[in-house]
Amino acid sequence: MNLEEELKLIGLAQTDILCFGPIYDYYYPKIFGYVFRRLGLYESSRDITAETFIKALTHIQKYNAHERSIAPWLFTIATNEINLFYRNKKYKPANFQYIQPESIQEKEYLKLIEKE
Repeated sequence: MNLEEELKLIGLAQTDILCFGPIYDYYYPKIFGYVFRRLGLYESSRDITAETFIKALTHIQKYNAHERSIAPWLFTIATNEINLFYRNKKYKPANFQYIQPESIQEKEYLKLIEKE
């Protein structure tokens, strides 16, 4: 899709949301690939990509193209959704399970235990 076609579709989508379909079809693989590379989680990547396009579709009337592609806007929405995903994840300090008493000198280990 070239820029002219894209700008025309954006203009049409701002008045008729059914015209958003070709934009979705063209950018879905690109946005999904980006999200999947950042997360590495297939199902979560699908959810975030879907949320990205839902937000884009609901706010397409506010989008002002200014003779530029919609791609940066979509990637920004996706990035914000990824950040939201990570902020909402619970902190799980998994690295502490690897600390064994043998890996720390005995004195240091005793100091750690005494502090508790």
